[in-house]
Amino acid sequence: MAMARVLQKSKIPMISPSSTNPGVTRVGDYIFRVCFDDKFQGRVMADFAADYLDAATAVVMTNINSKYSTGLADCVISRFREKGKILWEADYPQNTIDFTLYLEKIKLLNPDVAFVPDHYRESAYIIKQAGKMGLKLSFIGGDGWLTQMYRYGGDYIDGNFYVAQWHDESPDEVSRAFVKRYGKKYGRANEPAIALTYDAVTLLVWAVERAASLDPEKIRNALAATKKFRGVTGYITFDENGDPIDKPAVILRFENNDSVYFKTVGP
Repeated sequence: MAMARVLQKSKIPMISPSSTNPGVTRVGDYIFRVCFDDKFQGRVMADFAADYLDAATAVVMTNINSKYSTGLADCVISRFREKGKILWEADYPQNTIDFTLYLEKIKLLNPDVAFVPDHYRESAYIIKQAGKMGLKLSFIGGDGWLTQMYRYGGDYIDGNFYVAQWHDESPDEVSRAFVKRYGKKYGRANEPAIALTYDAVTLLVWAVERAASLDPEKIRNALAATKKFRGVTGYITFDENGDPIDKPAVILRFENNDSVYFKTVGP
């Protein structure tokens, strides 16, 4: 967000590969992103819980010191309330290690699912401690979850689902070709940031070529006019805010110290 303000003021185009806060592109007309935002992934998380896991009740655990966590939590809560009941919104401070008191209350509430829209370390602590306490429920996260969760949560991480921007097991042909090329040179493309950054850079190169100029305004205009740019993570068409429309999300499941492709969800 801070960088967006600086670049907007300087009228230099910015393409973020991973800023999901809806407010980022609202900074100005020089700001774009290739990832979907929290509104979309919050909807995907809530819909997956209600429609696939048949969840009627949920709790939401939110890191109150993280704009990512609070922003995504708001989106999840808003959507899930259309389909079910939020039993508790549990707020915890950054760097919390012991979640016992929170989990004891959750155990009494007995929800169908728990949404944990935070980054991977705190989320892993929550899931591990819940498992040790005998809680039997599914945990669902957003794109802040990564396979590094196993480092902090061990085997307790297995079986839980999260929403991601991309996965190297996606059946999409363009994605599969990228994974093959990348693998020959660098090894496994095991994080979404790899594909998103590739899309952001290739889109910028394409915009420069289309503008036939290094003038920032002309590049910005070329980006704003982007229609159906074929990226690794999907087609990119920017709306009036610089957000990609029609970008898919993937649902992943943790299994055996890895994330496994489960399904693709359209916009």
